Amino acid sequence: MQNFTYRDENKQKNIIEIIHLDDAILIVNKPAGLLVIPDHWNPDALNLIDLLQKQLKKNEASNTELFVVHRIDKETSGLVMFARTSEFHRFLNDEFENNRIKKSYLAIVGGVPIENKGKIEAPILYSGKGRVSIHPDGKPSATEFVVLERYKHFSLLQVHPLTGRTHQIRVHLKSIGYQLAIDPMYSNRSELNIFDIKWGGRRRKEEYETSLMSRLSLHAWRLEFYHPELEKLVQFEIEPPKDFRALLKALKKWDR
Repeated sequence: MQNFTYRDENKQKNIIEIIHLDDAILIVNKPAGLLVIPDHWNPDALNLIDLLQKQLKKNEASNTELFVVHRIDKETSGLVMFARTSEFHRFLNDEFENNRIKKSYLAIVGGVPIENKGKIEAPILYSGKGRVSIHPDGKPSATEFVVLERYKHFSLLQVHPLTGRTHQIRVHLKSIGYQLAIDPMYSNRSELNIFDIKWGGRRRKEEYETSLMSRLSLHAWRLEFYHPELEKLVQFEIEPPKDFRALLKALKKWDR
């Protein structure tokens, strides 16, 4: 199975990159803007698992069934893994349950942490309308982070969720004052342009209008786990897409 293209809701062409495929698992690089599974309210909405299963059938694969192991938000880019057998699905679920699969994300956040690394432990509760919040009655949740790069008003973090709650990284980072730089739901910012990060100096009119990035500033960067068929620890990593890299480049230039 090779990389393939699809057209999104705006008729734009996007690529599904196949990172790894064997008899047990399928790992892909999901573009931002694509659901992982069908939407509960709109089951006909374009989604990753349907696209992959159709492509497997097109390739006349003997096994086209995929099992969901984990999900990332629609507007998050990066690695997503599926099981190809019910046995491996059970194994991976157990590995996730016991925190033996390490997921690492790259996050561009507002603010500059003083500490180089930290751990956030705060219970998360579903609060309705697709949102979650930090609440004493919520489920225990933990997230670790390391500061990779500091700018003047923003930072690049490597984030490792130790539990798998909905929107965990987003609300945990917000709870310590470093919410995602772009997050319409939790930071009230839906995009960043040059004007937003160019501090001082002259600002041209087009800098108000040219968007560097207009989706969650979060990328599922790395997966590390034990593969029972290969009988070894495996690691997969994918660099951020063009918009994420463009924002980092602009920060290095204008927000030092």
